[in-house]
Amino acid sequence: MTELLADGVEGLMTLFDPHRVADPYPRYAWLRAARPVWHPVGRVYVLSRHGDCAAVLRDPDSAAPRRDTSGCAGSARAPSEEELVATCILLLVAGHETTTSLMGSAGSAALMLVGAANRDPALCADPDQLDVTRPPTRHVSFGQGIHFCLGAPLARLETQIVLRQLLQRPDDPWLAGEPAWKENTVLRGLRRLPVQFTGLGLVRRP
Repeated sequence: MTELLADGVEGLMTLFDPHRVADPYPRYAWLRAARPVWHPVGRVYVLSRHGDCAAVLRDPDSAAPRRDTSGCAGSARAPSEEELVATCILLLVAGHETTTSLMGSAGSAALMLVGAANRDPALCADPDQLDVTRPPTRHVSFGQGIHFCLGAPLARLETQIVLRQLLQRPDDPWLAGEPAWKENTVLRGLRRLPVQFTGLGLVRRP
């Protein structure tokens, strides 16, 4: 994790290393403990603790520049070339809507690591363990407050339907290949998850 000690654009880019997207959680744990509010360059801040991410999401002022960015032109200091490059990285990797919604009045950008916030030990016990009996938590997967995802009810409904159909099958699913992850640290997810079913005994597990 020593490479995360480097500030600047190069340090920020270590978050998006495609070779580490499959398992970013050791990095997230290090950030929560050592640099929970990381300021790698200019007006860019990287948040990894649940409480910090939730506070930004619930702050109504964090969406103001989304409606009016004219004040940025009259700011006391124009962004440097390094700050512009860092902001472009956020726009391209984190997504335009997410980034512009979190611009502060002075032009600051908060990059929230959702996976780090959701596995914060302050949020729940044993956050790295899959526990389907765990009571609901205040996770930030769908945002919070004014930044809450409008598609959250549909996503939840689709998940319930898929899992119900999967569990009702009479045969057993098994992993038929290596998972492929999207190269996105902020909104991490699977690009491909190959699964096969045993069927009526015609297919056997390797």
